[in-house]
Amino acid sequence: MYIYPEHLKAKATMWLWQLRDLTVVGVGVLLSVLTATQTGILIPALFTAAYAFLAIRFERPVF
Repeated sequence: MYIYPEHLKAKATMWLWQLRDLTVVGVGVLLSVLTATQTGILIPALFTAAYAFLAIRFERPVF
């Protein structure tokens, strides 16, 4: 679900991430799976998970 508050002036978000972050995480997951299946190294998956966690953005509640 895309959320566009503030008369289409806010950035597009999906769940807790901006769309750019979802693209980066998606590509990172694909590369991590490819690396893990071919070499058995899980370090790229750890970097992808860390980026996904750090890219979470909460909207400030309006009271």
